[in-house]
Amino acid sequence: MNTTIEVEIPSHRPLFSHVLQKADRLVVREPSSFDAARSLGATPIAGADCALLADGAEDAEVDSLLQGIGVGAEFAVMTGSAVVERWSAEAQAAIARELLGAGLDVLYVASTGEDRRNHARAFANLRVPMLTNDDVGYRAVVGLIRRAKLFAGGRFHLIIFAAKAGTPFIAVPSNTHKTVGLLRLLGAEELLFEMADEVRQLECVRSTVASGCVRASDVERRAERLAAFASRNASAEEDERAEAYPALSLA
Repeated sequence: MNTTIEVEIPSHRPLFSHVLQKADRLVVREPSSFDAARSLGATPIAGADCALLADGAEDAEVDSLLQGIGVGAEFAVMTGSAVVERWSAEAQAAIARELLGAGLDVLYVASTGEDRRNHARAFANLRVPMLTNDDVGYRAVVGLIRRAKLFAGGRFHLIIFAAKAGTPFIAVPSNTHKTVGLLRLLGAEELLFEMADEVRQLECVRSTVASGCVRASDVERRAERLAAFASRNASAEEDERAEAYPALSLA
């Protein structure tokens, strides 16, 4: 359940196919994995990630966190990626400088040791405080991203938190096609930038800030509708095996 399926080595396809076809229940969380499972002869259920069901911390707790690390009410959140070493330190620093120059504080959220090392290499000469998963739990991270003016990074669940909150975001890839699939679901493929596409990353940040960081209401509404599919991951009951993901019409 809550699965990403991607076969990177062609010779492994027979093994994947053999194992997945034996599954009694296979719930995937985005259409790239749905398509991959079908191509292997499995019968996946179209679901969505459980992070869409996550509740955020109350505003008072978020305010206390921000005050404790010296971050003002107008701020952006940045993070890394499972392949953050491919994202140049200068590109990340340029985004942070752009945000700081626009009057926003920048907060970095680190999920892993890799993220922590990335913070040191990218922001050593900038005022970008960091919170790690040793400092705060997921509810605080949800609350922080909900309050942020903009989110930038490649951590799958944090992108979901931004989408669910309507927080404008730019995304970079992860180590599988799960982020591509997620943004397909959200109708926001234009917000996914290759690691090396530093010019367009910065242009998107500038245009978002220039527009006043308007809440991404269309993406937010799609994320709300996807939450119903996320509940399939939390249920052991049989349900209809969707033939494809819904169009998620906003009508």
